[in-house]
Amino acid sequence: YEDRQKGLGEKFLTSINLRIQQILVNPEYFSVKSKPGFHEALAKNFPYSIVYKIYRKQRVVLITSIHHQKKHPRTKHRN
Repeated sequence: YEDRQKGLGEKFLTSINLRIQQILVNPEYFSVKSKPGFHEALAKNFPYSIVYKIYRKQRVVLITSIHHQKKHPRTKHRN
């Protein structure tokens, strides 16, 4: 994104980091989408989703991918 416009890469990172902070505060807020057990949170202003799993017993949130919305959906779910 930085190659497209100066400062846009920083805006992208800020968008992703803010969404990750929201996930950590309330991981149940974002819904389970196409594959059971995987939640997806859309990045604000960018075509990316943050895909993650919640391990309640261990109190862990595992981000499995940051996936571009135009890529094949099969590639976004990784264990």
